[in-house]
Amino acid sequence: MLAPLASEILPDKPVMFFRRWAVSVLLTVGHSNHTIEHFFDLLIMYEVEFLIDVRSHPYSKYAPQFSRENLKIECRKRKIRYAYFGDSLGGRPRKNDHYDECGRALYYKMAQEYDFIESCQRITTGIRSNLLALMCSEENPLYCHRRLLIARSIIDESVDIFHIRGNSYLQSEDEISVKNPLKPLQADIFSQEDTKWRSFQSVLRRPQQKDFSQESERMVYGG
Repeated sequence: MLAPLASEILPDKPVMFFRRWAVSVLLTVGHSNHTIEHFFDLLIMYEVEFLIDVRSHPYSKYAPQFSRENLKIECRKRKIRYAYFGDSLGGRPRKNDHYDECGRALYYKMAQEYDFIESCQRITTGIRSNLLALMCSEENPLYCHRRLLIARSIIDESVDIFHIRGNSYLQSEDEISVKNPLKPLQADIFSQEDTKWRSFQSVLRRPQQKDFSQESERMVYGG
């Protein structure tokens, strides 16, 4: 049974209603260009206990308030635990063969990496006893890897996904999936259909070094 939207139950109160459901709940959130105060107001509103940073590069010149170091400090002030999982769950692959010719991340390959699988398992274990939120930079989860890659790898009949939007609206994955399904029907991670499972657009940032391990030179883009 799917948990209803927070606004449908407790529109003006904190949402401990999550605790009353048999299913586990995983939240996601994007920091966008919010003020640090507004961002943490959102987390506190939904009583987030553990913030999981899944950005490949946990810094931004456009939103320096969300640097990895500053987030640790701000989380500590509010007694929210913080962990950085960007090395294993980031949206920018470290391997050359995890990009297609257009620079899009090949999620179907990334999802088979040992570190990725292990981190997803740690999250599914964590949500049994804590209210976790996956954090990336994009406010809208529609095409963000926190939804298309991580949530898709975790969601099943015992896990419900909710997205905290910048205006404080709590959007269920079911609501988004009406027009934008998270998984193709009857898809399997090794099926031919799933080779289409990749990022919506290029995720390349900038060239950092040359990789001569392949027969032809390729640019390596750091995560």
